[in-house]
Amino acid sequence: AAKKKAEEKAAAALELQKAIAGESIQALEVALNEAQRHSVDGVTIEQGQQRLAQLKARKEAGSKLQAAIAGESIQALEVALNEAQRHSVDGVTIEQGQQRLAQLKAAAAKKKAE
Repeated sequence: AAKKKAEEKAAAALELQKAIAGESIQALEVALNEAQRHSVDGVTIEQGQQRLAQLKARKEAGSKLQAAIAGESIQALEVALNEAQRHSVDGVTIEQGQQRLAQLKAAAAKKKAE
C-alpha cells in the first residue's frame, strides 16, 4: 500500500511538472488538485500555483485587449496593449491591437485636421 501511495505521489508530481511546462489552465488546475491530494512537495505545488496565476493573467490580458480592439478608445487600447505585452499574450493578438491603435490614431488625427 505504501509503495502504491509513493507511485501515485510520483505520478501526480510528474503530471504537475508537465502541466507547469504547458499552456493549459484546465490541465494545470487538475494536476494541482491531484498533487495536493497526494501531498506532493510544497515547492512544486507553489510553482504550479504561480504558473496558474501567470496563465490566468495572460488570458485576462488577452480578453481585455480583444475588448479594447473592438472599442473606440485609444487610451484603453494603449493600456490593454501594454498589459498584453507584459503578460506575453500571443503576437497575433498584439499585432491586431497595434494595427487598431494606428487606425484609431489616424482617424483622430483626420478628425482634428477637419
